[in-house]
Amino acid sequence: MPGQARVIVPGFPSWGGLSLPGVETGITFSVLVTSTLIATLVKLSTAVGGALVGAFMLFHGFDHDSEMPVGETLAGFSIATLTITLVERGLGSLMLKADSRFSRGVGGVLAVVGGVSGGCLIA
Repeated sequence: MPGQARVIVPGFPSWGGLSLPGVETGITFSVLVTSTLIATLVKLSTAVGGALVGAFMLFHGFDHDSEMPVGETLAGFSIATLTITLVERGLGSLMLKADSRFSRGVGGVLAVVGGVSGGCLIA
């Protein structure tokens, strides 16, 4: 799937007026799982990693699309999302080259922050 389509497709259900139960819980779960995988330096197969990313994209894309301000263009939204994605991929590449203690520390901090903030959202 081309890069722009990967950014846009997860928002489709919300464009059609469909609801996605547990969106905030799904986002919290994705932050906790991702940060825990980083902290423990788990290496996933491409199929498993891709499936997780796809599921996480569905929740994040749905939520962001449903919160898009009226009058915001899809192009602007997509460009901003693509920019954030590229920055995150660059940071991920740097973390792969960094000392594993640094990467584990970042993952641990993200897990704690995600758990605390996610707990506040779900409660």
